Amino acid sequence: MADTGEGNGEFVRHLMDVPLDLLSRIFAQLELRDISRLDCVCHTLRCSAAIVDALRTRAARAGRSVPAELREGELSWTQLLVWEERAASITRSPIAAGVYHWLMVDHKGALHVCGAEEEEDCAGTIHFSAPGVLGLGRARAGGREREPIPVPALTGVRIVSVSAGAGHNLACCADGAAFAFGSGADGRLGLGDRHTRFEPTRVDALVNQTVVLVAAGACHSLFLNASGAVYACGAGWWGRLGLGDERARLVPERLDIGGEHVAAIAAGADHSLALSRSGDVWAWGHALYGQLGLGAERNPQLVPRGLGARVPRMRAVSAGGAHSLLLAHDGGVFACGAGRFGQLGLGHWEGSTTPAPMCGVAGASSVCAGADHSLVVLHDGTVLAAGRGAIGALGLGSKGNQCTPTPVSSLRVAVRVAHAAAGVGLSLAIGGFRDGIFDVPTAEPRSDSAPTGGAFVWGVGGEQQALAMQQGLAEHFSPTFVARYAC
Repeated sequence: MADTGEGNGEFVRHLMDVPLDLLSRIFAQLELRDISRLDCVCHTLRCSAAIVDALRTRAARAGRSVPAELREGELSWTQLLVWEERAASITRSPIAAGVYHWLMVDHKGALHVCGAEEEEDCAGTIHFSAPGVLGLGRARAGGREREPIPVPALTGVRIVSVSAGAGHNLACCADGAAFAFGSGADGRLGLGDRHTRFEPTRVDALVNQTVVLVAAGACHSLFLNASGAVYACGAGWWGRLGLGDERARLVPERLDIGGEHVAAIAAGADHSLALSRSGDVWAWGHALYGQLGLGAERNPQLVPRGLGARVPRMRAVSAGGAHSLLLAHDGGVFACGAGRFGQLGLGHWEGSTTPAPMCGVAGASSVCAGADHSLVVLHDGTVLAAGRGAIGALGLGSKGNQCTPTPVSSLRVAVRVAHAAAGVGLSLAIGGFRDGIFDVPTAEPRSDSAPTGGAFVWGVGGEQQALAMQQGLAEHFSPTFVARYAC
């Protein structure tokens, strides 16, 4: 629509005769990338009131507040509003991986769970117990589900965001309500006590907030509301709550993140991350391994600290056991923290106290930090894995560790992955079948009426949970099909 030619110029002149209110309403219906193109290629519309009003309308519809004035360094309202919408629209993953369990939200918003609340070793001794983590009720506590099943307590509730911790889970629904279930130790469920919940229970302390994202750490929880405010509860050791001390909180309390409006949150084992709508990264909690990316500073950070110029603008963050992953706007990935298993993907086995670029990674669309491994999803649907492979979490078919991001080839040939999740020795991915090809072992042939995608698990949890695992223990070192998924 560039108005460099006579025909185009005439078209634009007619377009600008349209009332501003109507024009902005029309533009507000476009895809964000098309609004950006209009601003870039049409001189008449560049930074125009019609474009800006359209972007403001979209922000209001999404419940996002708009700054009263341009921030320092911003060239125009269009640039600021486009960037904030992109940051705020980071895809909420419909899957989450814990230790011996995982969660999946289907295309209708129904929450499904799979896995075990108890695990025994070879001698029959219970070495892991997380009553209520499947959310199926007290009568089924300590049980195991080998295939994904819906959570009865959330029937009819449309879930939009989920997160899995070691022994608890969080979910938020389309109307902004937050739910928690599993272990309530240290107040991690945010329900005002330390009791276990065997079914999803609404977090009443946030009843007046519209929660849009949740993040479950090992023993703490983060909640993000539509206005960009972050709330935290649970164990406070090492400052992981960011509330200025190490006390536990039984109900969520609001953090002060430098007055920033936050677009994304991440909770690791002992640390937390937040991404502002302007692309700045904030970190707090345990810093011994450099997982906060603050350089030589290894003392616990009791309040959020910005990484500032250490990294460029980011669009996603993920917190693992003792490392962090940051996704840059250009598709590059940065990593910091512990690296003994190669989980940073830097081509060596050392850690890094400042964010460093992953080896050879470009075109990334999302990142997932597990306990000791990392997953990166590329725009073409390829999954890259790095880190500890001893229990199969990399999905590469062997036990070896990897210090460079390596494609999960058995998925690559059959599935265009949309989302991945990394837990404690457990990985999960969902995606659409490539051109109808579906040659992953144990999968049934696709029919025309079947969903066009599937869910796959691998790792120690995957071996315990996957369907049709009679092939033997070795199978869990490669992705195993567990359920069909509408993509």
